[in-house]
Amino acid sequence: MDSRKWRLAVTLSIGVALALIVVSSEAATVARVNGGVQCVNQTGTGCDAACSGCYASIQDAVDAAGSGDTIRVAAGSYTDPGGTVASITQPVWIVGGWDPTCGSQDPPIYPVVLDAGGKGSVVKVANAGEVGLYHLILTGGDGTGNCPTAGCGGGLYVDTSTLHLHESTVIANVGSTVTTTGALGGGIFAVDSEVDIGHNRILSNTAGLDAPHYGYGGGAFLWRSGVELVGNLVADNVGSVDYSGTGGIHLYEVLYAQVLSNTIRGNESNRADYWSNAGGLKIESSSNVLVADNLIEENAAGLVSGIGGGISVSESDAHLTRNVIVHNTGGSSYSQGDGVSIRSTRPVTLSNNLIAWNHTQYESEGVYVELYGAPPSVARLYNNTIIGNADVGVRGSYYADLELVNNIIADHEAGIVQTNPTSGTVSADHNLLWNANDPIVGTNAVLADPLFATGYHLRRGSPALNAGATIPWLVVDLDGRPRPQEGVWDIGAFEGATWDEYLPAVLKGDGTLGILFSDPFQQGTLAGWTPYKGIWVNPGENMVGYFRSGNAWNIHDATGVRFAYEGTVTLVDGNAVGLTFRSSPDGTSSYDAILDAVDGVFKISRRPPYEVLASHTMIVERNHPYRIRVEADGSTIHAFLDGQHLLTVNDATYASGHFGVILFRATATFGNLVAWEMP
Repeated sequence: MDSRKWRLAVTLSIGVALALIVVSSEAATVARVNGGVQCVNQTGTGCDAACSGCYASIQDAVDAAGSGDTIRVAAGSYTDPGGTVASITQPVWIVGGWDPTCGSQDPPIYPVVLDAGGKGSVVKVANAGEVGLYHLILTGGDGTGNCPTAGCGGGLYVDTSTLHLHESTVIANVGSTVTTTGALGGGIFAVDSEVDIGHNRILSNTAGLDAPHYGYGGGAFLWRSGVELVGNLVADNVGSVDYSGTGGIHLYEVLYAQVLSNTIRGNESNRADYWSNAGGLKIESSSNVLVADNLIEENAAGLVSGIGGGISVSESDAHLTRNVIVHNTGGSSYSQGDGVSIRSTRPVTLSNNLIAWNHTQYESEGVYVELYGAPPSVARLYNNTIIGNADVGVRGSYYADLELVNNIIADHEAGIVQTNPTSGTVSADHNLLWNANDPIVGTNAVLADPLFATGYHLRRGSPALNAGATIPWLVVDLDGRPRPQEGVWDIGAFEGATWDEYLPAVLKGDGTLGILFSDPFQQGTLAGWTPYKGIWVNPGENMVGYFRSGNAWNIHDATGVRFAYEGTVTLVDGNAVGLTFRSSPDGTSSYDAILDAVDGVFKISRRPPYEVLASHTMIVERNHPYRIRVEADGSTIHAFLDGQHLLTVNDATYASGHFGVILFRATATFGNLVAWEMP
């Protein structure tokens, strides 16, 4: 079979630079019942009347605070002669983003930097009860000496406390800088605690700088704790520079964990010629772990030898569902499971995941399951789409117990493989297999081209449609769309057929329709676009927009009268995002098809004056890609969301105009925009 290199369309490419400037002000206002207010600014004078104390040092404010007090911190960079900027031993809430008087808050305008200068952890929390950290930038931390046998928690160290870390940036910290100990958690370390880590940027931290010791959890190491990780960007962290390690997030002996809607990108387990494990996420000896709705991409498990480029699971009960796991790598000379590696006698379930194009130079696989002794490693795979990963789609080795139902496994040298079958079983049923070799097919297999649309959705006519086994508990797909659509489960991660018009006929070579414009944003430029308000960049593969004060538009030169126009939009944070059409050159007069997370609607609106012409009530998820399409023919306008026709309006106000995009008080991405003439 000829190799079919289907291109992934589901990707979020927000650069680290943009992530740093976007410290959202959308978080809920922090208010503590029966708590007072302390204030910190650069001079320790001139604080607002609401402040019961005014300090120039964060530590002084912490020491003066009563239990449950809120400490407002004004814009500026804060240090401490001892290194650690705040050592906390009682319940307090430290909230950055305030003006010099601490009377008005706007975090993007008033950034707050806590810098330990390489002389200790930036913030330490121990036996403190409930603590909140909001709108802070933690940098310059060194966790050397924090733990008995390892340096740990360069940016943030937490022990026996309840922590809320939100809307903050943890950047350029190290777990240990000495050669006599290992390191745990370059950015964040927590033990015996409850940690709620939401909507932060955990960037460019390193667990261990020096050989010959390990560095686990370049971004964060979370141990014997209850964990919630939601909506974070975890990027460019390193486990160990000169020895073995783990890259982005390491969960060890956690009691429960929910890892939801994060982007885990570009992390490395090590940079040396040593065996390493888990570039993106490591789950080890843990219980009740749910990993859902994450983008896990471009992580590396080891420079030379590595296991689990995207995710590595060791002896844990975990459910991985609705994740996009793409372009991760293992070691260049030895690799196991560039996408996912599983070594666990406790069952690990994978459902509704897209696992694509994970590969190294060395022979490897999308999913690898192995143990060297009894009892076997146990993995259950349901309705995943596994595409183009190195040499093998799914491999069981030695003691491995595999169950595969309703999966698409395509574009590999071999689909399902069992090697060194000392004592292992493979049960396969209702899978679609389309590889150069398929040595294991199981029962009710479909051996045919899956006929993908862009993004690995199923095109109409795909043999995977209505061809799966019934799985009663699996009631949604990767997009959150209900299963089944037509009474029978489809095979693969996506349920239901995508409209063929997603790639217009002219792009397929029949020349029947005219393209008005098409921009996949592959070149890193915004040629042909004119922004009106906001910050707009193209880091490659999508356009990113940011504006906090109202509406912002980016308008394309192309215009249309009778057309279909569609694109992929993702509301990273904030209120609303959408497509603009039949617009004036500056975007102020137009129709818009908008996803509004605050009002909970998909709507067609017209400006000016602003009027909602039609709406559909729904939960609009942040950090979730949606495909919007509009069709405009005379006064009739149709709007589709992920291929479903949801809205129709009749309005003759605007007969033609420009194409564009819109956001409202938000950060958003836009990808694969295309408009074509209606036949």
